[in-house]
Amino acid sequence: MGRLFGTDGIRGVANEEPLTTELAFRLGRQLVATLLEHHGIPNVRLVVGRDTRLSGPMLEGALVSGALSAGAEVFAVGVLPTPGIAYLTRSLEAHGGVVLSASHNAFQDNGIKIFSSEGAKFPDSWEDEIRPSLRALRSVAWSTTIGPRPSTRPTRARRFPSTWAD
Repeated sequence: MGRLFGTDGIRGVANEEPLTTELAFRLGRQLVATLLEHHGIPNVRLVVGRDTRLSGPMLEGALVSGALSAGAEVFAVGVLPTPGIAYLTRSLEAHGGVVLSASHNAFQDNGIKIFSSEGAKFPDSWEDEIRPSLRALRSVAWSTTIGPRPSTRPTRARRFPSTWAD
């Protein structure tokens, strides 16, 4: 795997290296671990949205599964423009946001863009921390110690209708 994070996240042909469901799952887990460390918080809230590409639900499911398995609370908002995800990340006081979109690229492509809690581009230094764990061998089992394990409520993904963002 060459350079993973480009200027605007991870891009490529969907379901081909590097943009696979395995990578999206690992990214969801590692993103939660990174946010827990940098924000010094017991629980992470993420906003996840996507565009209308055919590969969007596949990558969304993998990323959300990874984040939930690491103890995050995920607001899965469905199809929404990139600025809408940035806005919701701020307005919901989430610790991070993710949009699955390749903007002007070919339809078979997709991308994963990560936002900070301010709705801005995720810091490059934090991407540098995440990168090594995404290159880990797929056959290695995940640690069960990443992220919080709430005892009073299960982690969950919340789905909102598209009119919710009006």
